[in-house]
Amino acid sequence: MPVPRTPETATKTVVSFREMAELLRLSRSRLYQLIDQGVFEPPIFDVRTKRPFFPEEVQRRNLLCRQTNTTANGGFYCFNRIRVPETQPNPAPRSSRRTSSTPEVHAELLAELNALGVTSTAQQVTEAVRQLYPAGTQSVDGSEVLRAVYRSLRRSST
Repeated sequence: MPVPRTPETATKTVVSFREMAELLRLSRSRLYQLIDQGVFEPPIFDVRTKRPFFPEEVQRRNLLCRQTNTTANGGFYCFNRIRVPETQPNPAPRSSRRTSSTPEVHAELLAELNALGVTSTAQQVTEAVRQLYPAGTQSVDGSEVLRAVYRSLRRSST
């Protein structure tokens, strides 16, 4: 969005509805809602084109309403603080090493078991891995884990 002008620098003779929303730092739909509630002054419609526009004086009053937290009908309205995007430091890189407790590993294991003809749930696979490898599967070959879980599930199903 372009940088909004202040009431002192709004010098365009007329602005469109979209431009008024940008000046007020609102979406068009939110501007429609606030106009219906009487917070901002409504646009004027061109008789020939039937398009809404805001003349310079209405622009100034609406911008002043936003700046002073007042409404066009004389009340008060608390606008949310305008958010300025913060620059966040880059997060620490994720470890590429997966542990046995991550759902992706169990999903892969579950898919491999289904390919072998074993129908089981993710909970059953997780429980079997937890029973067979209480210390985790980091140092165990994946094919060995598959074989042990396969045998465990086959034994428990019979």
